[in-house]
Amino acid sequence: IRTCRVIMGLFQKPWLAASSACFADFFGLNSLTPTLPIFLLAWATVVLGPGNAAAAWSRTWTGAILTTQSFAKIAGHLIWGTASARLGARTVLLLVMVCNAIAFGASALFAIHGMPLDVVVGLLAVRLLAGLAAPIVPSLVFLFERQEPGPALVASVGKIGGGILTG
Repeated sequence: IRTCRVIMGLFQKPWLAASSACFADFFGLNSLTPTLPIFLLAWATVVLGPGNAAAAWSRTWTGAILTTQSFAKIAGHLIWGTASARLGARTVLLLVMVCNAIAFGASALFAIHGMPLDVVVGLLAVRLLAGLAAPIVPSLVFLFERQEPGPALVASVGKIGGGILTG
């Protein structure tokens, strides 16, 4: 219950909710990025043996997984922007963050019990869903709906940028 009150309190200050959502998304991505190649290389070394084949396999899948997530963000921005206009920015921002949390949590489950190729494809699918759940557009719509144009709005957009950069 206390956690729910804290989360709902974020919505009292639009810039705080918007920048927190962007921070959480980019923090998760930036936590995954350096560990994914190491994880994939360790698995490929076990399956393919040490050497260039394992390293090439690891690089290929790392690139595929991160590129898929980045391209999915483009589609996610279009989907969530339209949904924000229809359903309301607050509802969509909450929905996006729940989807984001599920996708990042599901990514962690792939480290359990080895990693056959079908699991790598599963990780690719989960990262695709994580890309679709990018909170940048819903955060901006949420902010623009709640603040008047002017210096305060410009400062709030800057704070969203700060959330992205510190994530």
